[in-house]
Amino acid sequence: MTEKIFGLEADPTMADLILEAKRDVKYSINCVQLGTVESYLSTTNMARVSINFKRKLADGSLADYPVLADCPVFIPSGGNSSLTFPITKGDQCIILFNDRNIDNWYLKGEVKEPATSRCHDIADGIVLVGVRNLITAAASNTPPSNSVCIDGGLKKVSVKNTVTDLKTLIDSLITILDGFVTVGSATTQTTNPATKALLITLKAQFATLLDEGIS
Repeated sequence: MTEKIFGLEADPTMADLILEAKRDVKYSINCVQLGTVESYLSTTNMARVSINFKRKLADGSLADYPVLADCPVFIPSGGNSSLTFPITKGDQCIILFNDRNIDNWYLKGEVKEPATSRCHDIADGIVLVGVRNLITAAASNTPPSNSVCIDGGLKKVSVKNTVTDLKTLIDSLITILDGFVTVGSATTQTTNPATKALLITLKAQFATLLDEGIS
């Protein structure tokens, strides 16, 4: 299709104006963006996020998007159970921009008319952390292809419920086993130092892997 040339020799047609209006609307709507976490506050589950694109201004120059503050972060959860991660600065994410102002729902838990007439605004972003570009993915450990893997990196892993946690149960089991680590007859039983040393080593290894889940 031949591109129309606007100017003295060719005035825009109605179709040209409609096409330009459609283009303006598409550029003004925020739907989904890729971003980077700048900071995260676990107590409120909110993040400050920068958008990983430049925006073109009317004069043709490029500018950064403003940093998005107080964005709710999606946490996989249901009932009283959840799966959380130690979100940190530099994590890449997807930002979903809500159709309407989310302030009443997010800040007050209310189901009512939106607080303002904002639509598809960058102030109403919800963050999903975990997407990675090829550069970041290549620098990460390759997960096994035939099993579910929980890799905490340098972080410990916490497995818990509302009553106890896995590390506490393992420590308790090792303590109980320690009471049976004996050698000798019924009258001369003593602690087996070799086996006791193995239990101590095992307990230390679990300590580096698991975290106590009750806070």
